Amino acid sequence: MKRIYSIILVAFIAGQLCKAQTPINDPTVYVTVNGSTTGDGIGGYFANPITADCFIHNVYNGVYSGNIEVRFEGGDYYTDFVFEAIPAIVQSIRMYGGWNSHAYFNQRNYDDRDFYHYETRFHATGNDDLVRFNGVGYYYVNGANTCIIDGITFTGEGNNYSALSLLYGDHVISQCKFEKFVSTNRLIWMETANHTVTYTSCLFARNTVANLMALCTNVNLINVTIADNYFSGDMFIPFNQHYTYNLQNSIIYYNNNMHMASDYFNVSHSILEHYESWVNNISGNYFSTNPQFTGNAIAPYSCDFFLSPAINSGYASFITSCPFYDSNIMDYDVMNMYRYYDYIAVHTDIGAYQNGYEDGSHLYSTVGPVMYSPDKKNSNLQNSIWSDSRMIYVDNTIEGAVIAIYNVSGQIVYKTSLQIGLNAIEESLGMGIYIARTISSDGQELASKSIILQ
Repeated sequence: MKRIYSIILVAFIAGQLCKAQTPINDPTVYVTVNGSTTGDGIGGYFANPITADCFIHNVYNGVYSGNIEVRFEGGDYYTDFVFEAIPAIVQSIRMYGGWNSHAYFNQRNYDDRDFYHYETRFHATGNDDLVRFNGVGYYYVNGANTCIIDGITFTGEGNNYSALSLLYGDHVISQCKFEKFVSTNRLIWMETANHTVTYTSCLFARNTVANLMALCTNVNLINVTIADNYFSGDMFIPFNQHYTYNLQNSIIYYNNNMHMASDYFNVSHSILEHYESWVNNISGNYFSTNPQFTGNAIAPYSCDFFLSPAINSGYASFITSCPFYDSNIMDYDVMNMYRYYDYIAVHTDIGAYQNGYEDGSHLYSTVGPVMYSPDKKNSNLQNSIWSDSRMIYVDNTIEGAVIAIYNVSGQIVYKTSLQIGLNAIEESLGMGIYIARTISSDGQELASKSIILQ
């Protein structure tokens, strides 16, 4: 009798070992800041979540196979997401942020995510890269699938650190923010051979780095906003002339350096502060144009619904005809608002934010009179703008500052140096609405206000 029990016990243990060693194929893994340090994180909608470190451990130890989807609850994560030399049973990794673990059952889709109240923030910890995908799925028996990073805020917090490295395979980076990195190196490195990296509805702001992107790959930048960055070198570093670079429905404004050494971007329906030699001007572009950022506390790089040339000026087919189009994520802006300006999804707003819809509703209200200033370096110095029917006044205390006046299309119609003290400006600008913007000698915006001349 004992022998029978022994045989049954051995068989049971062997069965459990085999079960434990069988990878979970195409899993959906749930991760929270305070999740379990053991387990697989499967167990239903955040029923048994695990930590980020546990998830990475599981990937390296063959717990998952195929296409791995990871859902991160909102919160602050201090983990390096480095995936290289991982098991060949993994075909792709797809990471999605912004989830609420307490959401109702009918609020658990991608478009139900709340990027404000449940923002998922990946923090730099001091190593080479915050996220690195190196050959994910490269050795999979049926070839690599597309890797995705969506709905996540990358923040450097002043560390000498890079945000992202992508090597080999196709990648989609969507609804992500890259903010406050300080590095003597590039922010993003891409070396995917003849594959493609596609960015949609992404914001790159307030970074101080050598370069924004190294482009050793085909790149699509669709509905991105690149603003208030300081680059000690060129903005883009191109490699090899056979790669294709596309910039579509995007904003590049208020950066100290927009240069690229060689090669071209095919630029369409975009707003650029300067016309650069790397621009292949396809159609629908605005050069030397102010996008009219609102400075909204929640969405500082959203555009003024009434004044910005970004409203309804994008071309929706750049999104919907993208080879890697995924309606679950690409039809939404960086704050997870529905993307298209019109009901039939032909037009969209330029930039990472969708600011308005065809029915006249606008999502991000304007803020005045002072527009967004990234570091508030001169916040202790008074600077104000006001007007009467024909005269514009500036109370300026910054030596070497200038005032620039823009029309509603974002074009500069007047510019002059300011004197210390009160400035009164009377020019034949004609009746209408203008934006007056004062700028310090080092390029920092001091104040901005809508002006009505009548």
